[in-house]
Amino acid sequence: MNFNIYHSPKLNIQLTLIAQTIILKTEEIDKILDKYYGTVNPQIIDESKFFNEIILETSKEKLDEYFSIGRDVYDQLLEPIKKFLEDASLALSMYENTKEFNSKITLEDIKNRKPIDEIPLDQFQRLLFIYAHSFLDAIVKIANTIFVMTKQNKTPFIPDDVREKLIILKDEFDNEFPHIIDIRHSWQHIEDRMRGKGQNEKNIESLMLVLSTLYNDNLTYTISDGTQHHITINLDTFKRAEYYVQQTFDSFKWVKGRNR
Repeated sequence: MNFNIYHSPKLNIQLTLIAQTIILKTEEIDKILDKYYGTVNPQIIDESKFFNEIILETSKEKLDEYFSIGRDVYDQLLEPIKKFLEDASLALSMYENTKEFNSKITLEDIKNRKPIDEIPLDQFQRLLFIYAHSFLDAIVKIANTIFVMTKQNKTPFIPDDVREKLIILKDEFDNEFPHIIDIRHSWQHIEDRMRGKGQNEKNIESLMLVLSTLYNDNLTYTISDGTQHHITINLDTFKRAEYYVQQTFDSFKWVKGRNR
């Protein structure tokens, strides 16, 4: 099979740049930039000269502290959230290509149970559900990562002004994807939902339970409160998630630094 991976040129350029050449900007580094370079764009500052002057003005201990802040944020949070978006991209590509293959299945194929790439026909059709759930899982991981970044006790190394931006961003994400975590929770605890049980073994007050239904690209579940909700497995949903990942990166201030 040939799979087309969905990517945004803007996002890829931004994330590649960040991965290769930057550290988080701190107030101390801001002061040195202002002293030696004024309002010059830090992206064009000579790298070796820039770091030599930071070392002259900052103790080695403090400098390591600033670098560790940058590594903590990038390695623990930003690199993973980028990978979660890539997971969503791959899952969506697999989903779309599988859907295309399914559309070419004929009644004769169904009658003869013709295998596709040595996968039994009935099993091949289940791949749509596997990829749809993988897509859901990746989007929820993005949501959870942003959530963790809004909590001072969980990520104390994030500056307060950045955290304020992330709190607003998380609220926007929740409005964009309402009940998405509840949907995944129902998927992960489907054995409870099948018994009509919600969280803490409470009965679900619903006349009809919808469990892992995929119709018109909508992956639908009945959640604990008895209401039905879905996530749409398509490029529009991916692009909206991509926007929030980009905004997460853009919430931080960056300055050109040494290669990682």
